[in-house]
This record gives sequence, C-alpha cells and structure tokens, in this order.
Amino acid sequence: MIPILGISIYTGISEKEVEEMIEEAKADGVYEEMLEDIQRDMERAKYVETVGIFS
Repeated sequence: MIPILGISIYTGISEKEVEEMIEEAKADGVYEEMLEDIQRDMERAKYVETVGIFS
C-alpha cells in the first residue's frame, strides 16, 4: 500500500470572492449586466472543482 502524502482541494472561486465581485459590480454600476455571471459563480462556489491525491 502506498501512503498518501497529500490531498489538494480546489474550489475555483470562493463565496468571499463572489461577495467581493458583487460589491465591485455594484460600485461600478454594472451589477445588472454581470448578474448572470455572478449567479453562475455563486453556484460554482458551492462545489469542489478538483481534488488531487498524491504521494
């Protein structure tokens, strides 16, 4: 059996990053234009994109 030396988890975008994106979009006056992208990123932030197991 090979021992696992590391596990890497990547979410792509965090909920905090999405919140910052929303604040910036509102400040720049482009929130409505970016709403579809923001909603997609909010959904992506809930899930893990990549899990790496290496030894």
